[in-house]
Parts: sequence; C-alpha cells; structure tokens
Amino acid sequence: MIRATRLSHRAAAHASAYHPRRLGIAVLVALLSAGLYSCGGNCRVFLSGGLAIDCGDVPPGPSDPAFGTEAEVLVEDTPVSKRLWIGVNDATVFSTFQTLCAQGRLEWIGGRVVVATDHPLDFFFDPDEIIVATSAPAAIQTTLDQIRTDPEFFTPTGEGGTPEWVVPATVLDVESPDSMQCRPATPSPRE
Repeated sequence: MIRATRLSHRAAAHASAYHPRRLGIAVLVALLSAGLYSCGGNCRVFLSGGLAIDCGDVPPGPSDPAFGTEAEVLVEDTPVSKRLWIGVNDATVFSTFQTLCAQGRLEWIGGRVVVATDHPLDFFFDPDEIIVATSAPAAIQTTLDQIRTDPEFFTPTGEGGTPEWVVPATVLDVESPDSMQCRPATPSPRE
C-alpha cells in the first residue's frame, strides 16, 4: 500500500511538473463546468458586435426552423424588454434591411407568425416571409409581448385577421456572414 501511494505521489508530481498546461486546462474546464451548472443558467455569451446576452438567448442554429440563412437579427421590444431573434432567408430582404439600418430608417420588422412552444417567446417569424419597413399600416402593428401572450391569434389562420405582423425594430445585433451593426448613418461633412 505504501508503494502505491508513492507511485501516485510520483505520478502527480510528474503530471504537474511536465504537463502544467494539460493540468491547467483540466482544472479550468472543471471550474467552468462547475460554475455554469451551479450558477442557475446565469452565463453570458458575447456576440460578434460585442453585445453580451444570456446563454438562453443565443441565435437559433441551422437545425432550428427559425434560423435565417442570410442573417439572424436580434430585436428588442421596449419598454418590456422582450427579445427575439428573427431569421432572414431572402437576400433581397436582408439587403433592404441593411440599407434601412444604415440610413437610420428601419422602423418595423416582422412577417408570418409561427407558433412554437419550444422557443423563448412561444413563437418566431417565418424566415422565408420577413418584412422590413420604414412604415406599416396600423392594422398589422403589434409588439413582441402582445404576440407572446397569444401567438395563435397572430397566425394566418388566427383571429387577428392578417397573415403578417410587424413589431418596432429596435435592433440590438445582427449575425450574418456579412456581419454589420445597425446604427443610424452619420451625415457627411458636406451636409
């Protein structure tokens, strides 16, 4: 038994003396794992624009029907601060989105509502049918919070009476192959 203890002691000394990096990585992984699981989901992810979001608020992945092949746009519904990732599949719609953002004229974003109880707000906008606009008829204007309270009402077959809805476009982040930040255009010195 004493010999086994000495070997274990030697093995530990060998591991720490000759493989400090490997040991350090193992300790770091153990600490991170313990921290993430014990913190009750209080972890943060930094997006490409530097915005920190909760781990549960990361954009949908390619296997998610809410995923956009052109872009993922994170919008916030103020004043209640509901957030939703809106996927965009159409390159023309995304180009219009980028132009309106750059000009500081994007006011509304939305589309066809899809009920999905496995999503944070119990719905998402169909990435194939996204609308971006500077203005919208009052009859299709709503908020993320209103849709969240009764998503079925806002579907094309629901009692809302319209197949498409838009929400105020307070854009927090854009994730795409051509990642850009949505901010008002700055006037040139000649203006």
